[in-house]
Amino acid sequence: SPAAQGHAHSSCGHFSISAFGEYFAVDSGRYNMEQNCHNVTLVDGKSGRDTRGQWEYAKHDGVLGAFEPGDLVDTASVDSSHQHDCLWARRHLGLVRGRGAPPYVWVVDDINKNNDWGRYWWQLHTCPENRLRLYRAHATVTGWRCGNKMDVHFALPAPEDYERPHELLGLEQDMAEPSSYKYVGPFSQDRLKQFDRPADQIHYSTFRRPRLIAKIAGLCGRFMSLMLPREKGMQPASVRRLRSLTGSLAVRIAFEKVEDTLIWAYEHGVLEAGDVSARGQWCLVRRARKSGRVLEHAVGDGTRLEVAGRRVPL
Repeated sequence: SPAAQGHAHSSCGHFSISAFGEYFAVDSGRYNMEQNCHNVTLVDGKSGRDTRGQWEYAKHDGVLGAFEPGDLVDTASVDSSHQHDCLWARRHLGLVRGRGAPPYVWVVDDINKNNDWGRYWWQLHTCPENRLRLYRAHATVTGWRCGNKMDVHFALPAPEDYERPHELLGLEQDMAEPSSYKYVGPFSQDRLKQFDRPADQIHYSTFRRPRLIAKIAGLCGRFMSLMLPREKGMQPASVRRLRSLTGSLAVRIAFEKVEDTLIWAYEHGVLEAGDVSARGQWCLVRRARKSGRVLEHAVGDGTRLEVAGRRVPL
C-alpha cells in the first residue's frame, strides 16, 4: 500500500503455514526484502528485482486480485508481474478445510518469462530447526517442536500439452540468508548469538533457515504444488496426477478415509478429470474412500458439477 512506503517486500503470492503446533512455511522477517527470501517462485533462480545486497524496500507493487472464503475452500489470487519483471506472473492459492482430513494448501502458478523456455524455482522457507527430507518428486518437512510433518507434492502439465514437455529437474535444499547481506554484514552473526536457540529467529529476522527448492523447466511456469500437514505417526496422503484437458491440471489426493479430486483450468473453465466434470475456474470433490459417496464439494466461479455422470447441486 502507498500508505506503508518503506516497508514493502517483494512477497506478492507468499504463503505462511502453521499446523499441528509447527511453523512449516515461514515469513523470513526483517532484512529479507527480495523474492528469494519468500515462499514464491523465482524465474531462472533469481529475484525479479535486485536490491544489490542493500536494505531497500520493494518499489514494484503486487496486486491481490481476489479473495473468497468458502465453507470448504478459501481462495486467493495475486498478480506479481511487476515484482517478477516478466510478461506475467500470477498465483492462485487455496486452503482446504473440510471434514475427514487435515487442512491443506494448494498453489497454482502461472508465469510467462518471455514466451520462451525458462527455469522456475519454487521455494519454501522453513523454521530454522525444522528438517527437510527430499525424495524423487516430493519432500517432507519435519517440525522441531513435536515432530509433526508436512508433505510437499507437485503436478506438472501433461507432456503432450506443450511442444516441449515440462520437466521437474529435481528437489534441492540449502540455507537461505537475507537479501540485505551487504547492509547487515557482520551484524547478523552478532545478532544470531543473542537468540537462545535458532528457532527464535522467527520473531525478528531469520538470518539462516532451510529452504526447499523445486526446480521446474518449461515453456511457461505453469504447475501445481500441494502442502499437506499431518501429525506425527499419521500415514501420508498419496497424490496422483490425473489426466485432464490441455490447459488444466488435476490431482487425486487419497487420505486414510477420504479422497479429494482437485481440478484447475487456466483459461477455458472446462474441468474434466476421472469421473468429475464441471464448469468453472476450479473444483474440489471430497468422497468417502470406502463408499465413494460425495461428502463435500466446491466449484470456483462454477455453473455445473457432475460426478460419475450424476449432477451435483451447487
